Amino acid sequence: MKTLKRILALLRPYSPLVVITFIFAALSVALTLAIPILAGSAIDLLAGVGKVDFSLLYTACGKIAFCALALALCDWALSVLCNRISFLTVRDLRSLAFDKITRLPLSYLDTHPAGQTLNRGIADADQF
Repeated sequence: MKTLKRILALLRPYSPLVVITFIFAALSVALTLAIPILAGSAIDLLAGVGKVDFSLLYTACGKIAFCALALALCDWALSVLCNRISFLTVRDLRSLAFDKITRLPLSYLDTHPAGQTLNRGIADADQF
């Protein structure tokens, strides 16, 4: 729980981006669920030979195409936003780690290899 609170504190400056990300995620799920429903209604319009209402079928296909395009745009925006939030958060985390390393006493730096200290901060930020 303590770690989650620290992560949320790191994300707080980017809360508007996080909210927008959740909105795009909800839209993406809704559109993903809407496409099969629309496809089912389009299939229902195929009543048999000579009984197909092409105007309604074209309308249903247009709705499916619109939803697919909107879904692609939502997924793209979601990807861009998630990458941006991750980049900014890791940048802040690395900055905090660097600040911490610069405040370490010399006795600690003398007893621990410098590469190990730096690697720990870099690897932890990359894991995040």
